[in-house]
Amino acid sequence: PTAEEMDRAKTLYAKVLEQIMNSPEALGVGMSELIAQGDWRLFFQSRENIKQISSADVARVAQTYLKRDNRTVGQFIPTDDPQRAEIPSAPTVAAVLKNFKPSVAIAAGEAFDPSPANLDSRTRRSQLPGGMKVALLPKKTRGATVNLSLALHWGDEKSLFGKAAVAGFMGAMLSRGSKQYTREQLADQFNKLKFSGGVSGRGATFQTTREHLPAAIKLVAHVLKEPVFPASEFEQLKKQTLTGFEQGRSDPGALAGQALSRHFNSFKRGDWRYSSSIDESIEDAKSVSVEQIRAFHREFLGASHAEIAVVGDFDEKEIAALIKEHFDTWESPRPYARVEMIYRDVPPVNTVIETPDKENAVFIARMDLKLGDDDKAYPEYPAMVLANYMLGGGAGMNSRLATRIRKKEGLSYGVGTSLRASALDAIATFSASASVAPQNMAKLESIFLDELDRALKEGFTAEEMANAKSGYLQSRQQSRAQDGAIASAWTDKLYRDKTFAESADFDGKIAALTADEVLAAMRKHIDPAKLTIVKAGDFAKVPK
Repeated sequence: PTAEEMDRAKTLYAKVLEQIMNSPEALGVGMSELIAQGDWRLFFQSRENIKQISSADVARVAQTYLKRDNRTVGQFIPTDDPQRAEIPSAPTVAAVLKNFKPSVAIAAGEAFDPSPANLDSRTRRSQLPGGMKVALLPKKTRGATVNLSLALHWGDEKSLFGKAAVAGFMGAMLSRGSKQYTREQLADQFNKLKFSGGVSGRGATFQTTREHLPAAIKLVAHVLKEPVFPASEFEQLKKQTLTGFEQGRSDPGALAGQALSRHFNSFKRGDWRYSSSIDESIEDAKSVSVEQIRAFHREFLGASHAEIAVVGDFDEKEIAALIKEHFDTWESPRPYARVEMIYRDVPPVNTVIETPDKENAVFIARMDLKLGDDDKAYPEYPAMVLANYMLGGGAGMNSRLATRIRKKEGLSYGVGTSLRASALDAIATFSASASVAPQNMAKLESIFLDELDRALKEGFTAEEMANAKSGYLQSRQQSRAQDGAIASAWTDKLYRDKTFAESADFDGKIAALTADEVLAAMRKHIDPAKLTIVKAGDFAKVPK
């Protein structure tokens, strides 16, 4: 490998190791693996060894171990002269670590209170003259990490008509080349900045360190504002996209999801909210040109309607000035208006899709509800959240569906429910999904409907209510302890002109719920007779 390739690989490796050190979860898993190998210090020993590896070392090891007959290929060619790598005996852990001393210390973070009140009091909120809303929450973090979330809003229902495919390609192409860097050079720059995350047409979400945050903000602004959309990269992305669509033609999950979303579709083709078929998606993708992508970027992207939140270890004054410098004058070329989601009463269907030669089948059920996540306008919303949590949406192995379908019947490893509600429109979606062997589909469907019916008749026990409240509220508290989650939450709250006080209010309503309130909310909004069910799998082979 060349010196440039060695530098790139070492930079990436160092970034990954530092991110592991800054994440208690990742570090715990890594330590467990190395303890199983003999000693947790091997993690740090390997980190030091990487610094000493030369290009000649890589070449020597590649020649020693990357033998032709060690690889797996799709074609077998017999030979009379097989080449085998001779593997030397591994040294003992004691010998490897005999003289090892780590050289890098990790900065510790502060003991931070993730309560809604503290999040509000510690965060500085403002709005730039150009329109961007800003939330800055500086605090000491382990490894001096910092998270940033940027949300961009552009277009309206009329101006975006027929442009969904173009917009999708535009977002995916942003990191594939700019006025200063090729795709590979951009990847190198991000790695050098210890950047973990991504940039899209809707903004950026990433983690880096205090030292590299200023340069990361500049690079993200450059990628968003000065892409060149190389034609060669576009053709490659288009081929990958079309291949993905083609693969979806035989995938039970993709086909079931498409059938379900199209059944609930009430918009004409071209509308931003329209649900396309695979054939339509392929047709739309083929019609997109690189000139259309460049025009879309030129006509829509800007930061006049945007929110940005920074949470972690950073200099508040420096970062506030950088945000203003790089985004305040980036005006949105077109007006922006939120595309509203609309509730419509959709007649239920029960559909079967054949997917030959697939070992697994997929079950999906859905019904839309006239409900929003504004618990003042829809006071039963907290009760519906807790009902979904106990039924299958978060209580893990103790949820009703997991207990019956996975633990008791052994039919499905993955089963659960979901409740997604709009924060601004009166529409929510209740759904359920499971994977199962095709021959067990009928039994799974029967049990699912039976458990749903039982919940609607009997409600939930006092023990279920207590466990659900504790588990759900703990999960919310844990989320507020994650800087990336806080940053993303702030961009959402800035958009809606809210603070974490609404989170505290919602937590209080969850804690105060009674079993009767949960049952009443379920009976008001959930009707099994209105569920649309889609099953996809190889059912032709199932004995009748």
